[in-house]
Amino acid sequence: MEEGLRRETLFCFWVGSPFSFPAFRDELAQYGAVFFSSKTKILIAMKRFLLFLAALVLAFVLQAQLAETRTTLHFAVDDHRLDERALAEIERFLATTDRSEEHEFTLLGHTDADGHLGYNEVLARARARSVRERLISLGVDPARISTRAFGERDPIATNTTDEDKQRNRRVELVFSHQVLGGLDDLNARIASPHVSTHTIDPTKENWLRGQQGVVVRLAANSLVDAAGKPVGGNATVTLTEAVALNDMIAEGLSTRSDGKILETGGMLRVDAVDASGSTLALSAGSTMLVSLPAAMRQTGMTLFTSNDGGDWDNTGTEPLDLRNRDLPATAAVRVARVLIAVYKADLSGKPALPVEPARPREPAPPRRESYTSNVAWYQALSKNKIAADDEKRYQAAMTVYADRLAKYEQKMEQYHADCKTWPERYARYKRDHMEWVNDTLCAREDFYKKARPEAEERYQQRLASYKAECERREAEWRPLYEARMAEIGRELDSLGLSGARDLGTYVFAASQLGWINCDRFYEVPASQKYELVVHDADTTQKNVYLVYTGMNSMMRLQKRSDGSYAQPGVPRNQPATVVAYKVENGKAFLCKQAVDPRKRMDLDFKPASVAEIRDAIQGLRKS
Repeated sequence: MEEGLRRETLFCFWVGSPFSFPAFRDELAQYGAVFFSSKTKILIAMKRFLLFLAALVLAFVLQAQLAETRTTLHFAVDDHRLDERALAEIERFLATTDRSEEHEFTLLGHTDADGHLGYNEVLARARARSVRERLISLGVDPARISTRAFGERDPIATNTTDEDKQRNRRVELVFSHQVLGGLDDLNARIASPHVSTHTIDPTKENWLRGQQGVVVRLAANSLVDAAGKPVGGNATVTLTEAVALNDMIAEGLSTRSDGKILETGGMLRVDAVDASGSTLALSAGSTMLVSLPAAMRQTGMTLFTSNDGGDWDNTGTEPLDLRNRDLPATAAVRVARVLIAVYKADLSGKPALPVEPARPREPAPPRRESYTSNVAWYQALSKNKIAADDEKRYQAAMTVYADRLAKYEQKMEQYHADCKTWPERYARYKRDHMEWVNDTLCAREDFYKKARPEAEERYQQRLASYKAECERREAEWRPLYEARMAEIGRELDSLGLSGARDLGTYVFAASQLGWINCDRFYEVPASQKYELVVHDADTTQKNVYLVYTGMNSMMRLQKRSDGSYAQPGVPRNQPATVVAYKVENGKAFLCKQAVDPRKRMDLDFKPASVAEIRDAIQGLRKS
């Protein structure tokens, strides 16, 4: 191994080569030892050997369809730039590859465990991007390159020493030469590394971590066999993660529940078998804790379960809030209020402000024309009488005016007299008011000089009592709180949720194995629903999916008897894309079309690499 660089090569061998895989030879030797160790166990050993041999043959078949070579490029601390050694290694590695037929470059970015999880994922993507740009500059087709950032989630060494951290700061450059064996083979190629197998002791508590950040906790003795009895020997648990859209599609999943659309936050399948291969289940009353990573937590999410991942049942179970769960509450202590007496001034001796003289308004004389009536032609005989009535009303108005004028003259005399005395009256008011204010302020000061010390003494007595009660309750509560926080901290660390990482994580308590889905319903008004029909000209087996690009939701379209694919209840106002792929003569073909409810849709396939299909699917995911 060269310092700073690690090169690994995966070769494929045909069945029958006894020197191909040393690990397999050791396994065969183990089974042989069991086979010959005891005649009483010969049948059991034979059964296990045949099972192993079948798995070995299947592994060889798959390996015959995929040849890989790889190398590892290392980086400096907190850096994504390629040094001279890494640049030389990339050129050396490219010289060994044969790119004349179907091939793919896969870049897997990693970091050490220092720093925040989100920052490390960004750094891992930057490192993979640096390698990608270098490959492109050396003539590699960008469509043949796919990248994936693991951050700190897939270390190859511990992060306790500088040397181990250096090994983890890497990008794994993988060259794959592919010959597709069919649609299932293409599904496997499209998917990310998302299936992991764990051998556990079911009599103990087990924490299982997947390759995409999923964490599962199985309580001790929670796994039982078909008879309901706890498992005594070792068990094998398989985690199938479907957090990324390409993994959901490769697994044939849909976000649908009884015909309704779901918006997903991530999917997971948990399967368990005992040493003999018999299926296990969770015991009655037991739950397993499931942590699903998410870019951002959404409200309204609940836990759904399914047998096949095509249609989901709502359990109504909401995500757990581990940080605020079962914390001991503190009893509230309120300090008694101490009110100081408030001084109230004596207003009975307060001088009244004199009223400033106001000039009276002179009355206006009545206007003659206001008392002259217009005589119509039919009133000609009453003209004199009307004129007499007008004169009478006018004289009455003049009498009222004369009376008002006399009163006005009297008011004017009083006004002139008040104007003469007003300056003296106002000056006297100001002197009296100032004396009253000074007397009031002195009385107020004398009042508070006596009241404040009394109130302060009462306040200090009550404050001392309050502080003593707070200290007593704090002494009772603090040990309970710290013990519970330590327990929660250990639980969060085991789930990988230390610091603020749980902000983008859903944690559920599931009561059964199988497919588990974190979802919420997406309601579609009846007026917005329509049936999407996708027409297809050929009968080749293919996967056809409807992916909603504005949310994390997709569903596999159902094939009808006429060869078309259909999906009822599609919302008109939600942007969506139909993505389909198939395999013909070992080659992959892709169709990707935006949905327009007003137009007929026909599948139009074009040749594509596995990387192009994977990138096309990943590009549909909600940002």
